[in-house]
Amino acid sequence: MLHHVELYVGDLQRSTAFWTPLMQALGWQVQPWSGGVNYLHRDHYLCFLQAPAEHLAAGYHRQRIGLNHLAFQAASRAQVDALRDRARAAGHTLLYEDRYPFAGGPGYYAMYCEDPDRIKVEVVAPDGDEALPQPPEGLELASGARLRRVALADTAALFAAADDAEVMRHLDWPRPTGPQDVSRHLAAAVRDWDAGREFQWVIVEGRDGAVVGTISCRPHGHEADFGYLLARGAWGRGLAFEAAGAVLAWLRSQPQIVRIRATADVDNLRSRRLLERLGLELEGVMRRATRRPNLGGGPRDTTLYAWVREDARRAPE
Repeated sequence: MLHHVELYVGDLQRSTAFWTPLMQALGWQVQPWSGGVNYLHRDHYLCFLQAPAEHLAAGYHRQRIGLNHLAFQAASRAQVDALRDRARAAGHTLLYEDRYPFAGGPGYYAMYCEDPDRIKVEVVAPDGDEALPQPPEGLELASGARLRRVALADTAALFAAADDAEVMRHLDWPRPTGPQDVSRHLAAAVRDWDAGREFQWVIVEGRDGAVVGTISCRPHGHEADFGYLLARGAWGRGLAFEAAGAVLAWLRSQPQIVRIRATADVDNLRSRRLLERLGLELEGVMRRATRRPNLGGGPRDTTLYAWVREDARRAPE
């Protein structure tokens, strides 16, 4: 598995002005440091450094030995189009425009441009992608609770829910150290919704509109996955089941989504029972597949559950 890639550039400030908006739009986090800037995505990162002055004259050419280009996965064809429009508006050099969007071949939907050093940048849509429509920003639940599109204003409520060792016990990400961690996550969630990468709602209960949790789904071409978090005080009232049911109903209504999956720690029996009640079937146990930072220790066994459209059609009435 690739850990990181490091590149020298001719003018770090100019390169940062090009790369930062692009990488943020693609869901990467920006991490400036004293020697350059890192762009992080899960366990991988891309590092840009200022080239020493004595090596600037040679410049860069992608047909020399070394890097030819960098290619990134977009969330959808719509995002590829949006990034192409943004690159044009910013005055960046677009490549192969006479063959857009299939310069890479039939069905290969991509845009190409150059960064300030003329490094070629490619952004490609998922195979077989048909962009999902934007989901409803609000969904009513049978109990009277509702889902609402997440916003930065939800920081305090979601930090209160996540600042609980038992709530975070089996989750994939570490317990937040403060509201700033949640705020950064929500800022990314707002961008991800607009880009079609991930749709996240808060779970709102009661007349006072108390936020008691969150749920999100991520489409990937023909597939989507989902996950949720619920404050401990809201456990046992069926809210997670209702919220997940509403999100799954929307996903199942989209004909291009033929598979919906979710994972749970092998010992997280509460979540495993919920997934089974939602109609997902156990496909197997992935041995030592996931680190649970709030449990410590090494990678743990993880169960994989899925709903597949063809199976649902074959089910008896």
